[in-house]
Amino acid sequence: MRYGDPDLEQTGNFISDHWAGRYSLPRSYWINGVLIAGIGGALVIAFISHTAAWGVSLQLSAVISIAAFALSVVIWVWSAVGIWRSARYHTEKGGSGTWSTLARIAVILGAFATFSQLIQSMPALIETASLATNNDTLGEPASVSVKDGTITLYGPFSLGTAEKFEMALESNPQVKLLQLSSTGGRIAEAQMLADLIRRRGLDVETIGECSSACTVALLAGANRSRSKKWIGFHQPSFPGAGPREKAQMENELRNIYLQAGLPNGFVEKALTSSPQAMWYPNDMELFEAGVLNHVLPKRITNDFRAIAYHENKEAPFAVDELTELSSVEASEDTLTRRYRIAANGREFDVSAAQASIRASVAEKLCSEAMVPQFMESGAKYRFVYRDSANVEFIDFTIARCE
Repeated sequence: MRYGDPDLEQTGNFISDHWAGRYSLPRSYWINGVLIAGIGGALVIAFISHTAAWGVSLQLSAVISIAAFALSVVIWVWSAVGIWRSARYHTEKGGSGTWSTLARIAVILGAFATFSQLIQSMPALIETASLATNNDTLGEPASVSVKDGTITLYGPFSLGTAEKFEMALESNPQVKLLQLSSTGGRIAEAQMLADLIRRRGLDVETIGECSSACTVALLAGANRSRSKKWIGFHQPSFPGAGPREKAQMENELRNIYLQAGLPNGFVEKALTSSPQAMWYPNDMELFEAGVLNHVLPKRITNDFRAIAYHENKEAPFAVDELTELSSVEASEDTLTRRYRIAANGREFDVSAAQASIRASVAEKLCSEAMVPQFMESGAKYRFVYRDSANVEFIDFTIARCE
């Protein structure tokens, strides 16, 4: 085919003219390829990146991502074929053979780079395609059940979990407490769950492990407590995600945690923990960071019973030169410690002695791990003192750390 042939005459259709190589090589390469196709590809990537922020469902977001990816491939193929054909006809139009060769080399290198990127992206594409076709690789949505004003969510946050949870809430307006047990799943599903939890003002209690994306839902609770097991944090992951995608996911999760009020140091530690090395903060770390803000009554009761059991095994024992711990009693919300002082109570100014002992005991008590948190959740600490004649002369209760 020669330059003067009819097929090389421009038709005015930009897409078909470039595809057929009818434009000059500089225009095909720099304007159509680098500028238009390059900007078009960048816009497609930006489009994919912002679908999650539009509030669309996870499945629709996946469909949009697959369609946008396919469009970006079409744009690249259109650009590459047009440049290749234009380079082929460039010398016939009187152009330099060197530029023609360089343009073809650039197309070949671009093809290798595109193919390599496609191979690297294949796991992510497969995962996204499974979401787009409503076939989540994480399996079925978490189970949801309701009983006595409590809704229980157990299992992975896979596609459809939030929708299932919302339907259960709509059918049970009396629900006030969410019990959670999940090792995580899709952050998008967790965010939708969090919105529903905040909207209903639900309390959240973890009854099994709550890790990864589960923590996003936990942080939306009004009162947040842990019944047992662990609460775990790690950096987000997605099959086949590259450095840019990982950074984007980390920033998204960082913003979620920071908006929930977690301290910077806590968030950074969470996001530097790999999925293979989950970070499970202890109780104090969780309360100090604000992940938890409530201690369950049953935990207060159980802990108080355990304390009473262990201290009574050692009792009586000396606390100081004058004082010994006689016994410890535990009720549902009160831990009572009974002491004997080796002196006659009549020798004391009882009012002054009680004020002095109370101040000293309160300072020591409130410095112990978890005591302030227990008090904020209703725990009380009672102290009873008897003198050498076994006469009770001091009795006070501490229910708040000043």
